[in-house]
Amino acid sequence: MFLDELRNISENKITIEKNEKFTAIIGLNSSNGARSPKLWNSVLSKFEPNLKMIALDVQKKNIIKLLESLQSNANYLGGAVAAPYKEVVYDFLKNNVDAEVGLIKAVNNISRGKNGRLYGHNTDGEASLAAFKKNYKSIKDKNILIMGYGGVGKAVTAYFMKELSNSAKLNILTTKQNIEKVTFNNKSITFKNWNSINDLIKNTDILINCTDIGWNDKIDRSPIEANVLKSLKKESIVYDIIYDPVETELIRLSKKFGLENMNGEKMNIYQAVFAFQNTIKSLNEILNINDIEKIMLGALSK
Repeated sequence: MFLDELRNISENKITIEKNEKFTAIIGLNSSNGARSPKLWNSVLSKFEPNLKMIALDVQKKNIIKLLESLQSNANYLGGAVAAPYKEVVYDFLKNNVDAEVGLIKAVNNISRGKNGRLYGHNTDGEASLAAFKKNYKSIKDKNILIMGYGGVGKAVTAYFMKELSNSAKLNILTTKQNIEKVTFNNKSITFKNWNSINDLIKNTDILINCTDIGWNDKIDRSPIEANVLKSLKKESIVYDIIYDPVETELIRLSKKFGLENMNGEKMNIYQAVFAFQNTIKSLNEILNINDIEKIMLGALSK
């Protein structure tokens, strides 16, 4: 019954059998190129060969029906959530989320709790900060300008904000209107219209792109014009959370102007590692972050 319902809801072919435990990535078109199945299955094949991750492609009209079906079947252990359903999943899970998720209001990772209920996490923000600090250490006194305030933008904001001193500033460029005042760890965030970028850029230490400009059908574009980017201080860092392509137009321009830069590749791996640990709890005692990362990176190199 469950599998029949799953096959009716999903847009892609389902490759699990009756009573088989599984994890899944939920998205609009996750079966077409999402990294999570490859990354998760590279670890599962070595340590939990009877468990695998599958993709579940679902139309917006069916997403709640899918979540209800997954909630009711204990064979689904959790997994990943892709765009555009991170906010939808948050709403569905209500209060069954991590404390940070209550601020971000977006879920990219699901696990099944001891009480049998599905539980929501967001590893995007945690991974973005961990990846950045791996390269550049402390951000405590840095002025940060974040471009975009969608699901990923909120996650990145939440985790970066936690690290800042009271003297540092975090500004967000967004096209959204009527955003209520947001506070993280008793620190207020300043929202700015994109027209303010010329004034903000000169005092920015870390510029972070959390928009989708530079990806997919916007692959040939940068979220910031070259003449504005050129105004950044030479010691500033440009961080583009996009990992495909490896060199976005923003990264290309940053290199051209001699600016320190990094893309979202390491963040993408870390969010998968953290999500895997949240969901596959049985392996946490024998595999640490470095172990999982090494196996996943090996899978990408093949």
